[in-house]
Amino acid sequence: MASPEEPLRYQRSALLYVGIVRELVHAWKGGRNPDLLRLFLAFLLRTYREEGLAREDVHALVPVPSSPEGEIVRGFSPALQLARGLGGYLELPVFDVLSLEDPGGRQSARSRTDRRRAERVFSYTGPPGLVRGLRLLLVDDVYTTGETLHRAARALAEEGAEAIFGLTLSRAVPHTKGQCSGGPRPNEG
Repeated sequence: MASPEEPLRYQRSALLYVGIVRELVHAWKGGRNPDLLRLFLAFLLRTYREEGLAREDVHALVPVPSSPEGEIVRGFSPALQLARGLGGYLELPVFDVLSLEDPGGRQSARSRTDRRRAERVFSYTGPPGLVRGLRLLLVDDVYTTGETLHRAARALAEEGAEAIFGLTLSRAVPHTKGQCSGGPRPNEG
């Protein structure tokens, strides 16, 4: 069984959330280009196969739920769409068994520090025993600090999941002094 203290064994991201990738993810999540889902699924599938996840004998995919506010604004859950698409390619079931209680609203409006402090609580809402003894793959769109995946994994571990792994479409790169998200600033070399 997964350790409730640190249940997420490891996580992989298909892309870095910078430059054109960031713009494309925003376009997709904003509903301006739903056809991007197929492209994103190709990247996720490649990462699943090439970064070790295919060797983990995963039994099911679990999307990380969006905040209720985010789903209302977008009209869909990005992680659920990614999980369903990837599950179709891999012929694995998708268990939409987590709910999110988040008094702070959408993650995109928070700094990295505020995301780590956020009181995001994931609850298991699936049938009793559904995930017990299973090897699960959490799916999300953007990995920023890791808190979201770790908290979602804890909720699954408490329900008896054997092992939990993470796969995200993209991973945010922290800003460092003297750099913008795309690398050195033009006047700095």
